[in-house]
Amino acid sequence: MHLSHMGRTARRTASLAVIFGAAVVAVCAIHATAALAAQCACRQIPEHSCTVTYLESIEPNGRMSCGEKSRMCTGCICDPTGPMTCELELDQPRYEFTGEGSDCVELRRDIAQCPASRGVECAGPKIEKFEAPSAVDLGAAISFSVDIVSSCFSSWSLTFDDGTAPATGTGLVAAPTHTFYSCGDHVSRLTAVDKHGRAVDAEVAVEVQCAPTATPTPAPCAPPQITGFEVDAQTLLGSSTEFAFEISSECMSDWELQFGDTSAATTGTQMQGLERHTYATCSETTPFVATLTVSDTEGRTDTRTAQILVRCPAPTAAPPTAPPVRPICGPPEITTFTAPTHAQMGQSVPFQIAIESGCFEHWTLHFSDGSTSLRGVQQTATTEHTYVDCGIQRVELVAQDQLMQTMTSFVEIDIACPATATPLPKVVETECYIDDNVGWTLECVVPAALIPDGATVTSAYMITEQTDNITFWLLPAGYRGYTVTYQTTTSIQPAGWFEKHPWMPEFSLSASQSDLEPFVVSGSNDVQVSQVAALQPFLNEVNRNKRLNEDTVITFKTNRLTSVRRIRKSKLEPLTSAMRVAVVLNFD
Repeated sequence: MHLSHMGRTARRTASLAVIFGAAVVAVCAIHATAALAAQCACRQIPEHSCTVTYLESIEPNGRMSCGEKSRMCTGCICDPTGPMTCELELDQPRYEFTGEGSDCVELRRDIAQCPASRGVECAGPKIEKFEAPSAVDLGAAISFSVDIVSSCFSSWSLTFDDGTAPATGTGLVAAPTHTFYSCGDHVSRLTAVDKHGRAVDAEVAVEVQCAPTATPTPAPCAPPQITGFEVDAQTLLGSSTEFAFEISSECMSDWELQFGDTSAATTGTQMQGLERHTYATCSETTPFVATLTVSDTEGRTDTRTAQILVRCPAPTAAPPTAPPVRPICGPPEITTFTAPTHAQMGQSVPFQIAIESGCFEHWTLHFSDGSTSLRGVQQTATTEHTYVDCGIQRVELVAQDQLMQTMTSFVEIDIACPATATPLPKVVETECYIDDNVGWTLECVVPAALIPDGATVTSAYMITEQTDNITFWLLPAGYRGYTVTYQTTTSIQPAGWFEKHPWMPEFSLSASQSDLEPFVVSGSNDVQVSQVAALQPFLNEVNRNKRLNEDTVITFKTNRLTSVRRIRKSKLEPLTSAMRVAVVLNFD
């Protein structure tokens, strides 16, 4: 915007106003700075129009003056929230009095003109940029870059696939952040909405990377151990000597067997075996010393030695007899391998073994519970094993002959866990009812089956609910007054099983009975509740009957007692009485 003084005078006053209906409500020609865009947001009201009164330059008699001029346009209000835009007339001349004499000033300004018809609708929102890092570490904050274009923008929201609350905002440019706490690919969705409800979406995927899991360092294995090394202590010159061995190691490298003479040593890598050697010299006093050495991958060793006395044959003129040649036999055959199919944990389980072989060497039992294997050299044997875990256990039998031929068989045993005892209940309850005319007898039974086996009743109490109903009429004998006493009372038998109620009955039936609370009012009485504790004789009787598998019976009797004075004539209608009894037993 710039100003220039024309140096002229004006002889007229000027006014600038917009008439909207009957009131001045807005300026239709808006003065705007040169920095404004070529359009401004507006809303149009077609059913209205406005009159613009403004000044313009006139030159009467060759002099610059300001004159007043008016024009009509359709109704238009520049509104930042409006759905349309008004065109701007850029750098238009405007004139105003300077306020000093009649000089007129030319002001060049950008003016928003009223549109000839409806304005231009604002376009829907557009997401120019929605970016995020392609990959981050778990727990790291992710920064999103958001850039939205809209002339009537409302708000944006950013949702995440981890179920957390979305981020929101109203700025066209934003940089929200979010942190994911699970590894993998996560998708975030940006939604931009303008003031007319139009929306546009964009998505971006970010890979959340977990730190690699460190590979655990294997635990070092135990040193090697020779668990068995057997050899014949004596042999004859020319006979084959057998060396049987067994090795325990998790990382064995190899073993070496030196026979103690000048022959070369034997080596191998199997964990158990049978080696043979024939000595070329004999001695009656000095034995050969055989040495077995096992080594593992850690360089550790274990050594066992054995002495073999090779005796010389007795002198004879006959040529020496060649050592017997072992016959060639077929593979061993397991004819019997049995065990119980079910057993209890902690119970010894027997195994029956029978093997047929012409050159049998030994058998081995392998257990699936990790126990040490059993080994034997008898072709018929009985052995046993105790399990400390329950579940299906597999036992494998391997028979081996002198030619290293083997045969395998297995059995499975279901080892049962100890049964868990079911806890006894603490309280049980039995109920009985009566609803009849007065004079009834109610037997309430406490079943023996109600008491759990092995339980003892330590305490008990009884709750009763009673009510009755009586109607009577009478004719007094004169006017001296009269009295009528009526009472329904209920007692418990046998005597001494329950404590007596603290009330004092007007008519005591029997001192040995356990009386309950009576009714003494004519008409229908409310339900009356009584609770009395059981005494030791009742507890003894219930426990004794449980041992005999007999029920315990409690008897209730109801009676009616009446007394009248100075009554010439009276009559009692049928009387009813109802009772509910609950006996509660407590156990140890």
